[in-house]
Amino acid sequence: MREDGYVLVIGAAGLDIKGRSHTALQMAASNPGHIRNSFGGVGRNIAENLARLEVETMLLTAVGDDTSGDLLLAHSAAAGVDVTHVLQVEGGRSGSYVAVLDEDGDLSVAVSDYEIMQHLDAAFFEEHTRLFDHARMIVLDLNLYPEAIAKVIDLAKQFHVPLCVDPTSPSHAAKICNDLHHVYLMMPNASETMTLCGLSAPANDLDTAISAAKQLVASGLEIAIVTLGEKGLAY
Repeated sequence: MREDGYVLVIGAAGLDIKGRSHTALQMAASNPGHIRNSFGGVGRNIAENLARLEVETMLLTAVGDDTSGDLLLAHSAAAGVDVTHVLQVEGGRSGSYVAVLDEDGDLSVAVSDYEIMQHLDAAFFEEHTRLFDHARMIVLDLNLYPEAIAKVIDLAKQFHVPLCVDPTSPSHAAKICNDLHHVYLMMPNASETMTLCGLSAPANDLDTAISAAKQLVASGLEIAIVTLGEKGLAY
């Protein structure tokens, strides 16, 4: 791994809207509660955290030329993220995620709209090849389409840059199952280990998480970190 250069983060950026009911949720009705807006997207979140840790970070994502897109770019830049090469799609609709939580704060239902990620295709990465050449590490979330993920993997191999992957969700995790031997580091949560490791139940305690991490390393990863929420993680 090269000592200089930036971390190139590739993935989604969007706005999160989360509503938590004060009482037991009533379906097909308006529930009194608390609504919170925040900046989100797995890739964007990672990029902001790295930048706030004073790691030189560049973000590749797609946003619309709408108010949300302008806010996402401004907020990320203010945190120290290089957004010079973010694709702002003319007439595009920036990504967003709307979640409804019950009175205990647990997810009841959510809607995710990241269709704009289709614009972050293989041709886009081919146009930005030099960004891979100067990176010391690549971090990828799996909101991208399979062809784009394959292109990122190819460029990481071409320029010998370590590739780190956030599986993003159990459904998205399936996109990387056949390419684990190309991944340097992965940090799945308990539910994502079911897809990645073929488990019948999530690795939701320390023993099963350690077992899942060992299985991922045996599949070709250099480092596997299985996160367990408030229970910690297995490495």
